[in-house]
Amino acid sequence: MARMTPPRIPASPPAILDLDDLRKLLKTCEGQGFDERRDMAIIRILLDTWLRRSEMAAITMSDVDLDQQTLRVTGKGGRVRGVPCDRKAARDLDRYLRVRQQKPHWASLKLRISKSGPTTPSGIYQVVWYRAIQVGVGRVYTHQLRHTFAYMWLSSEGADGDLMRLTGWHLGTN
Repeated sequence: MARMTPPRIPASPPAILDLDDLRKLLKTCEGQGFDERRDMAIIRILLDTWLRRSEMAAITMSDVDLDQQTLRVTGKGGRVRGVPCDRKAARDLDRYLRVRQQKPHWASLKLRISKSGPTTPSGIYQVVWYRAIQVGVGRVYTHQLRHTFAYMWLSSEGADGDLMRLTGWHLGTN
């Protein structure tokens, strides 16, 4: 034990968004246009499913089950897991899919599309960043939405083990 280094303890907990900032962020995405519907679906799913932006960018159309309100996600290490989403996230995803059919790249297998084709993890980051700047919330990054979900889960007396399973933080082997 004498040669072991102690674990690093962060000086402060990770930044999270408060409810007012979350409401402002979602309000910027209200509208019926393609960008508004796409951005609302991105932000709502990130908030509701705790996905990493790379996991979200990799979702294909066959990974979406709106009837069951689930997404099939391939996480770190190639682990595939089913991720539930709530009614609002499923509703916003459905609205996005309807306007998506009107765009040139709608036949892409990737779920998220932009004007030039499938959305990359960087593109998802840019959506969140732009919408946060637009309402004056400051610089918000996608992983901050993950921290916000974890905080809300634990403050609502959600179990640590369930949080770890849902977010893809697996303990040991499956």
